[in-house]
Amino acid sequence: MTNRCAQALSFLLVVLLIFPAGCNLLEKKPLQIGFVGGLTGRTASLGVAGRDGTLLAVEEVNRAGGIDGRPVELVIRDDMQNEAEALKIVREFIDMKLPVVIGPMTSSMGVVMAPEISRSDTLMVSPTVGTMLLGQQDDNFLRVYPQCMMMSRSLAEFAYHEKSLRRFVIIYDVGNSAFTESWKTCFSEQFSALGGEIVAGISFTSGGQHRFLGLMEEAFGHDPDGILILANSLDTALLAQQGLKMGKAIPLFTSEWSMTRDLLSSGGQSVEGITLFHTFNEASREKRFLDFKERYVGRFSHPPSFPAIHAYDATRIVLEGLRGGARSGAELKQTLLQQASFETLQGELSFNAYGDVNRDLFLTVVREGEFIVVRKVPVTDQ
Repeated sequence: MTNRCAQALSFLLVVLLIFPAGCNLLEKKPLQIGFVGGLTGRTASLGVAGRDGTLLAVEEVNRAGGIDGRPVELVIRDDMQNEAEALKIVREFIDMKLPVVIGPMTSSMGVVMAPEISRSDTLMVSPTVGTMLLGQQDDNFLRVYPQCMMMSRSLAEFAYHEKSLRRFVIIYDVGNSAFTESWKTCFSEQFSALGGEIVAGISFTSGGQHRFLGLMEEAFGHDPDGILILANSLDTALLAQQGLKMGKAIPLFTSEWSMTRDLLSSGGQSVEGITLFHTFNEASREKRFLDFKERYVGRFSHPPSFPAIHAYDATRIVLEGLRGGARSGAELKQTLLQQASFETLQGELSFNAYGDVNRDLFLTVVREGEFIVVRKVPVTDQ
C-alpha cells in the first residue's frame, strides 16, 4: 500500500469515528422537551409520579431511536407549588425555545403558567390539571385530564341517590384553590339542585398552622351525614385519622387528587370506605396497561399511581406529534387538535377545539387497603 493510500484510509477512519454511519451532526442534536411539577413539599407524590411517568415514556422512545434519529432530552424543573418559581420556570422554558412542556401537575400552578405560556410559541400539556378556570379557552394549554365538573357532579349524584345523604360538610385546601374551589362549586351546585344541603365549607392551607383534629371537630359540629375532603392524599389521610379517633362513623368522600398510594399507607384503617370518582382503574386487566405497569415497576420499584399513568399518556401523545414533524408549539398544537383520537393506557381520548378532553370515569372505593373499582361510568352518560 502506498503512503498516499494509507493516508487516505486513515482520514476515512477518522471521519467515520466522528460521524458514525455518515450521520449529519445536526441530526443527532437532542430534541429538548420540558417537565414541570411539584417535586418537593406536600404535593410531591403527585409531581414525582408525573415526572417518572414522563421519564419512562422518553426513555422508551429513545431506546426505539428517538425522534427522526434525534434523542429526546427531558428538562426537569420543580415548581415547589410556588407562583414566583412557576413563572420563572415557564420563562426559562420559553427562552430555551422548547416546543412543549409536560405539566404542571396541580391546578394552582396551571392557572399561573397558562397565561404566560400562551404568549409564547411553547405548548404546555398537563397530565392532571382539572380546574374549570382553564376550560373553553383558545390558548397554548392542553390537558389529557378532564375538567373536575365530571367527577364532582357524578359524586354528588352518587351521594344523594345511592347513599341517600342530604347534609354535607366540605373541607378544602385553599393552597390549591384553582382546583378545590372549582370542585367545591360544582359539587355544591349539583348536590343542592338534587335537594341536598351544604351545611358548611371549612378551608385550610396545606402545610399551614392548623390542627387536623380541630378541622374535623368543626366539621362534626355541623351534624353532617357526609364529609367531602378536597386535599392532597397525605392531608386527606390525616383528616380521616382524626375522624376515626373521634369514633365518628360518617361516610367520607374525596376527589381524584387524593388517589395516590400515600392515602392508603398514611390513612390505614381510617380511609376504609372513602369514595371517589376517577379516570384511572388501578385494577385494569388491559394488556397495554399491564405491560406498562410491569415496565414501570421494573424501572422505579413501585406501582404507578394515576399521575404517572396520565403523564406517560401525555408524553406519548406529545412525542407522537413531534414524530409527525411538528417542531414548534403552534405546529404541535395544530397536529394534536386535528388528530381524531389517541390510544392511552386505559382507553382512547380526543381533544376538543380548546384542548380539553372527556374520559370515562370509575367509581372507586377503598377496601382492605386497596382502591377497588365498583363500576365504570362511560363518558356518554355524563
